[in-house]
Amino acid sequence: MIIDFRVRPPYEGNLSLGIFGSCWTPPADPEEEMFTTAGRDPIPSADQHSVPLLLQELEEAEVVASVLMGRVSEVGTSHSSTTNDDALRLSHEHPGKFFPFVALEPRSPHVMEELELRRSQGFVGACIDPSFSNPPLYADDPLIDPIYEYCQDHGMIMSIMQSGLYVKDITYTHPIHVQHVAQKFPRLKIVVPHACWPYLQLMAGVAMMHTNIWLIPDCYAYIPGMFGVNDFVNTANTLLRHRVLFASSYPVRSIAQSIKLWKDLPFTLEALQLTMHDNAARLLGL
Repeated sequence: MIIDFRVRPPYEGNLSLGIFGSCWTPPADPEEEMFTTAGRDPIPSADQHSVPLLLQELEEAEVVASVLMGRVSEVGTSHSSTTNDDALRLSHEHPGKFFPFVALEPRSPHVMEELELRRSQGFVGACIDPSFSNPPLYADDPLIDPIYEYCQDHGMIMSIMQSGLYVKDITYTHPIHVQHVAQKFPRLKIVVPHACWPYLQLMAGVAMMHTNIWLIPDCYAYIPGMFGVNDFVNTANTLLRHRVLFASSYPVRSIAQSIKLWKDLPFTLEALQLTMHDNAARLLGL
């Protein structure tokens, strides 16, 4: 049994995101190819924008539960995106299989109203992409504090996406910003998709110092050839084995391919069980 901690389904509210655009098409010149497209298997559900196909792919991969995360801070994406409505509907149609996180834009004048509404509807967490905001925000910007405080006070999980790819510069993904949040809100349960790549090793050190942080290295660990992964896996096998979470970050890779690539890493059997199910189950209160 597997729990996938970050899935972006191809429903209407997500289709304006770059991840459902042309970003997966390899360039004509192989010297210009990014790691994001190298070795990526076709994904019928993503290519056809089909939620039913995604449900089939999840079932075939023995994924028993998934966390739904959206994004409303990407340039070109409407802050009134329906991704939260779509997540609510999918979680109601398949109770116990999908755990929705409310996608928030910290600069929205209605952000706290949206957060409170979605908590009342059963959303278990919130997700923000501060470096994708326009203009970008650091994760420890005081503007975001009301969101962090609300989630801490109401026991909601806080997802802070941190990656150096497609951001203004890599200062926006430095782990020190997440560390400041963890220090300021010590009861806040923080998950970090992409684990601050390219600062993966530094972020592992921050997580070792703050037990309210869980890491989701996803594609920045499972894509073959990523630097620093063996050191990270060693730590995930030992000191951080209870606070690392598997996620496909679909549609970066298919559900099946991401699971295979994760299992191909030199995890211990204990660490595989923890990262692919037990840690997520405990965090979600299952």
